[in-house]
Amino acid sequence: MEARLKTLEIQFINSQFSYRQDKQNNRRNQIHNDAEIQDRLLELEVLVDQLKDTIKEQKEEIAELKKNLGEELGFSKEYLNKW
Repeated sequence: MEARLKTLEIQFINSQFSYRQDKQNNRRNQIHNDAEIQDRLLELEVLVDQLKDTIKEQKEEIAELKKNLGEELGFSKEYLNKW
């Protein structure tokens, strides 16, 4: 009976230790995952900014092409400004 009680006590202590280790490991993993998520968000923000810049440049190019085409077709400046 004493031996069985001692064995159960040791098992209980071991399970508490394992639980604490698991909890610490989970916290470390969560911190690591959070850091990865933040890195990816920053990368996405950079890509979004680049995409916005590209869209802006393309809109400017389209406007310039429309203007040049309008001038070649002989449209008035007032019409081209509205276009």
